[in-house]
Amino acid sequence: MNSGAKVSSIDALESFRSSLLLYLTRSRSVLDEVTQDIVRTRIWLETDRRVHWKREIRLCTAAAAQAEQELMTARLSGDSGAILDRKRAVAKARDALRRAEEGRDRVRRWLLRYATDVEARAALPRRLQHMLSNEGNRAAHSLETAAAILRDYAGHEAASRPAASQPAVPPSIGPDAGPAPVPGAGEQSGQGESI
Repeated sequence: MNSGAKVSSIDALESFRSSLLLYLTRSRSVLDEVTQDIVRTRIWLETDRRVHWKREIRLCTAAAAQAEQELMTARLSGDSGAILDRKRAVAKARDALRRAEEGRDRVRRWLLRYATDVEARAALPRRLQHMLSNEGNRAAHSLETAAAILRDYAGHEAASRPAASQPAVPPSIGPDAGPAPVPGAGEQSGQGESI
């Protein structure tokens, strides 16, 4: 007895395919965002941070020069309280200049290392994005094809089976057939068989 496969999970395949497509869309979006963040960070370092620390160094240099000039003026006046205040102002201005120079140097180091430390690793999200795009689309297409094949198979299987609610009727007894044959009507009744 040849019974066909029991195909009942076509909807589950289609649901999984929908979930896969949603996952692929979201993951591509996240990976695009990561790639854009890497580019934005490099631009931020090259433009904003460089300009910021250059400006800070210029302002701190001017402030240090101003503080030293005021210290010289205080020394000429001979006021020990003013000299002490001006020495503190010079130390504070030099400290601010040192911090600004450290910030500039830190940005320079980051820019030198950015290509090897960050951009080299940025290839990983791009490769993952490429793999998800190719393999994910291929998997979604395979699921769609499998669901279509199973849907077609289930349709043919249902058409070849008689309906469960109606008994199987031989073609010779269908509604268009003539009167039903009577058993033994075509035979000679020479032996006296009675019905």
